[in-house]
Amino acid sequence: MRKHAALAALVMTLAHADGVGARELPCGVDIEAVRAYLRAGKGTGIEVGVPTPGQQLYAHLGYRVMGVNAPPVAQLVALIDGVPLCGPGAHQFSVGLGFTAVCGTPWHATEGTHTLKWEIDPDNALAETDETNNVAETTFTVTRGTRLDLDAQRVYLRTGLSQGPEVGHPGVGQSVYLHLDYRLIGSTDAVTANLTALVDGQPYCEGAFSFRPGAVQTAVCNKPWVPVAGVHVLAWAIDSDRAVAESNELNNVVELTSTIPVPAGIDLQAQQASIRTAPAEGGDEVTAPACGESLYFRLDYALIGTGPVSAHLQALIDGRPQCLGWFTFQPAPGDFAMCLNPWIAAPGQHTVRWEIDDMQNVAETDESNNAVELTFEVGAPTACAGDCNADGTVSIDELVLAIDVALGARPVSDCESADADHDGTVSVNELVAAVTNAANGCHS
Repeated sequence: MRKHAALAALVMTLAHADGVGARELPCGVDIEAVRAYLRAGKGTGIEVGVPTPGQQLYAHLGYRVMGVNAPPVAQLVALIDGVPLCGPGAHQFSVGLGFTAVCGTPWHATEGTHTLKWEIDPDNALAETDETNNVAETTFTVTRGTRLDLDAQRVYLRTGLSQGPEVGHPGVGQSVYLHLDYRLIGSTDAVTANLTALVDGQPYCEGAFSFRPGAVQTAVCNKPWVPVAGVHVLAWAIDSDRAVAESNELNNVVELTSTIPVPAGIDLQAQQASIRTAPAEGGDEVTAPACGESLYFRLDYALIGTGPVSAHLQALIDGRPQCLGWFTFQPAPGDFAMCLNPWIAAPGQHTVRWEIDDMQNVAETDESNNAVELTFEVGAPTACAGDCNADGTVSIDELVLAIDVALGARPVSDCESADADHDGTVSVNELVAAVTNAANGCHS
C-alpha cells in the first residue's frame, strides 16, 4: 500500500493548575500518560536517568489530551515505590500534545532499585474514551559510585534502520539514517542516559536511551535524514547532560563529515485537506461532522521530481498538533497521508492544517505550496433527556430528580436536560423521553 500516516512525537512544556470542573467537556476526552521521568529541577534542569544517593530530584509526567476543547480536570498522583510523593489531587490538564505535569515535592534518592509511577484519574471519576492509558512508570537503580564508561566509537549512515548498505556521501532527496557504534564498559546491566544525534551542530533526534553492556552495540536515529547539497558534520553525543558518572568523560562524542552533491529539482505539494471516517482509503469523506464523532485527517499531496523523499509532516487542529513525524512521500499520482489517531469532534469552528517539510530539511524548487487548510463547523451536541449529570446515561436517581422538577419540588437548573424544549418546565412527554433513555440508553 502507498499510504502512510504521520506518527506523533512529543515536545514537553510545563502546565499544571487547579480549576474548573469536568462538566465543560463537550463530547469525549482521553488523557494519556505518555512518560514518567526525573529532573534535577521543577520543570527545569537535566533529566536524570541514573540518580546518585542523596540527589534531590523532581518527578515529571509527559501527557497529552485529545477529543476536547475545554481543559479537563481529574485526580493525579505520583508514587515512588507505591508510596504517594504528591497527590492524589485535582489537576487541570492542558489540551493537545506534549504537556508536562510536575510534582512539587522533591524526592531524595536512596540506594536501590525504585519505580516512579504516575496515575491519572485513579478513582475513574472522569469518563474517557480510553481508560487503559492513564498510567506511566519508569524503573531505575541508584548506586554509590561506578567504574562504568560509555564510549562513542563511530558514526555512520545507512539506507535503513539498522540495515542496508553504508552510505558515505548520500544524494539530495535520499533518505539515510544516522547510526552510532558504542560500548558500555564496567557494567553488567543496561544504563540509561541521554543520547543526541546532531546535524551541523543542531540536535536532530534525542532522548533517553538504554545502553547495553558487552561487545560493540549500535544505536540509530529512527527518523531519516534527507540532506541538502553541501558539506555536513554528523555527530553523536552520549550523556551530554552528565547525568551518569563515568570513569572517562572524554569519549562521549564522535563525528563524521559528509559531502552532499548538488541535487535535481524536487517539489512537494500539499494539495487538499479532508476529513474521513476511517484512517484508510475506504473511509468516507465528512463535510459536516457531528459532535462526538471519531474522525481522521487526510492530506492529498504530489511529489514532483525524483523520489521517494522523506520529510517531516504534521497535521494541526486549531493550531495544535494532531499527528506529526517523518513521512516518506511517493512520486505516484493521487497518493495521500493520514493521521492514524482519531480526533473526537467538539462543538465550534475548527481548522485542520497540514504542513509538509515544516523543518525545511528538503531543498525544493517551490517552497510556497507546502501547506493546505480546511475550516469546518461542528454543531453543539444534543442533550440526552433526563441525563442530569451529562455522563451519557439516565439513572433511577436522575428519573426521580426529573419528576421532582416536573412537580415543582426542584428547580429546572438541577436537571436542565429534562427540559428538552427549554420552556422552563418538564412535561409528561419529556418525562416519557427520560424513561425511554433510561431503558434504551442515550443516543447522539
